Amino acid sequence: MGLTWQPWASVSQGTTTPGAPVAAIPWESSFALFLSDPSGGVYAIKATPGFGWEAIPGRSTRPGAPITALLSGNRFTLFMADSNGEVFTTSGAPYQGWHPWTSVSQGTTTPGAPVAAIPWENSFALFLSDPSGGIYAIKAIPGFGWEAVPGRSSKPGGQIAVLPWYRPPASSSAAQRALLFMVDVDGQVSFSSGRPYQGWDPWASVSGSSTVPGAQVMTLPPQGSGSKPFTLFIANSGGEVYATRTSGPPATPSLLVTGVTAQTIDVSWSESNPASVELDGFELSITRMRNNGTETKSVVEGPTIRSFAWTGLEAGVQYTIKIVAFSANGYSPASTVTATTPAGVTAATLTAGVTNLEANYGLLIRGSNFGKGEQVAVTVDWTVGSDPAQAFPLLANTDSVVGGFQTTFTGVDPSGFCPISVPFGDPQPQQTFQVTARGLTSGRTASATAGPFTCP
Repeated sequence: MGLTWQPWASVSQGTTTPGAPVAAIPWESSFALFLSDPSGGVYAIKATPGFGWEAIPGRSTRPGAPITALLSGNRFTLFMADSNGEVFTTSGAPYQGWHPWTSVSQGTTTPGAPVAAIPWENSFALFLSDPSGGIYAIKAIPGFGWEAVPGRSSKPGGQIAVLPWYRPPASSSAAQRALLFMVDVDGQVSFSSGRPYQGWDPWASVSGSSTVPGAQVMTLPPQGSGSKPFTLFIANSGGEVYATRTSGPPATPSLLVTGVTAQTIDVSWSESNPASVELDGFELSITRMRNNGTETKSVVEGPTIRSFAWTGLEAGVQYTIKIVAFSANGYSPASTVTATTPAGVTAATLTAGVTNLEANYGLLIRGSNFGKGEQVAVTVDWTVGSDPAQAFPLLANTDSVVGGFQTTFTGVDPSGFCPISVPFGDPQPQQTFQVTARGLTSGRTASATAGPFTCP
């Protein structure tokens, strides 16, 4: 294969049971190693000539049992199941001292069973298979207990593999999830994702191969938020090594600009994924240059949506619009279009004021520079004193010359906006009105405020 290797070298004559696991983490231009020796004692070393193995005293485990080690800053946090199957943790660094071993909420598994761990929310999330084969999770800080990850079980004390994962779309859900892999009691490679105390997806199988219950699943994560495939390795029940990986992300959508006005850009898209590809949705963004930088807005749409209208834009500006499709397998490549809103178009305006229509008070609304001869959707929101907000929609028609309109809104009861009666001695309530209008063809928008107005 063209590779050459240096001779194997003994790491300071360290010993464990034949073929036992050795945990290794890069540390200070070398490596820190951790193992359980033939007597079940826990040992650590800096794998550099001149350093020897040191005991981490106070607790022992099954001879050759796995030790889980995580590095934070320049200190390690270790997890293990001791010789009674109880889960313990300590922290420190080789040759610099270790805190006493502490029980993790009395969690139990089989003696020396593996404990999977990942950093999570300024602490750690731990996962194991208990003495009955149930899968359990915990946040490793005081006050949190073990919770079941329900639905499937494994061999008692079986291997659990865990990876931190951000399921797309990152813009709408940036919470880190735990992605779990294990071999269940039927020998099927199974996976689930979720967060301790916040729910778990149902377990699903990685079909096509099987192995012995509780066997190790070796996982290689993608780079980023699922943008590349996961790869799994197992040794099957006959000892043969097999690999699989997730399917690729969705195909690139085809994005088109379907309409442009001074304040809106309408887009539509199509996608060519086969029916077997389960889309989770689309993420769109629109970007413009501003003050020697960029300004970007993003939205997420469902998997059945195929169009979107960007509104409230500025006239005479070039915008760049992108779209990606996404699923649990990651993001598609982006499709990009540019469009420039036309300049020289006067922005729509709106005014509103209270008027006395022969003692039946109302709201006079005037708009200008909307589309010529189009309908305008007008919404009036108001409060009466401290009462909750109310809303009422209406439609107005613009003229065919300048796109202006005028309409009057007189409320929803015979007394108009004002109460029929107010208890003696109480002040008359005040009204505040918020009016918005949007041209149904042009997409132009405007808003106005009227009030406060005191009822007579």
